[in-house]
Amino acid sequence: MKRLIAVTVLCSLSLAANAYVQSCYYGRTFVEGELINTCKKCECKKGAKKAVKTASKKQAVNRLSAREIAALQAQRDAEAAAAAAAKKAQQEKDAAALAAIGKVQSVKDEISVVLSNDILFQYGKNDLSKNSKATLDKAVELLNQIPNRSLVIEGHTDSIGSEEFNMELSEKRAKSVYDYMIGQGLQIKDVSYKGYGEAKPIADNNTQEGRKANRRVEFKIK
Repeated sequence: MKRLIAVTVLCSLSLAANAYVQSCYYGRTFVEGELINTCKKCECKKGAKKAVKTASKKQAVNRLSAREIAALQAQRDAEAAAAAAAKKAQQEKDAAALAAIGKVQSVKDEISVVLSNDILFQYGKNDLSKNSKATLDKAVELLNQIPNRSLVIEGHTDSIGSEEFNMELSEKRAKSVYDYMIGQGLQIKDVSYKGYGEAKPIADNNTQEGRKANRRVEFKIK
């Protein structure tokens, strides 16, 4: 009888103890909150699940980054297109204004202006006439409205005379224009002059009218 009672008590105590034993999803066994056992197999499953979860998070971040990069590139492309359009519009506006002093040719970033017939030189001369000075005064006024550009003043001659003489003469003609415009307050940031002699004719040097046209000054504006 005593033995039966003892067995019953032990079974009761065992059941009571088991009431405090809990197993987590991953196989950890706790008794009253204290870890007493861990299932290695379930730990591996947990590690695999955690790795998948981490990879998913990284993929989400990468996808977000790709979207952000694409959006940034699209924004840059739009800004570049807007800047190009604004530059083109300004180029056309400047070219239209410079038409007041000569024949304008706009080529990409450069505006070429062949100054009007007021800027003509007598054979072998580099003196500016009164009409020439009036045209150059207007040129100074217009160019000062676009001071951030650069200007090259080009001198040209007809083919009469030696190449050496014409090269020197064209340089003097370009310098005459340069000196006058600087003296009138030209404020463009970068200005220079260059002579080309008879190397770049725009008309037939075999005719009087052609030679007259070739004795000219051109502006190259960038």
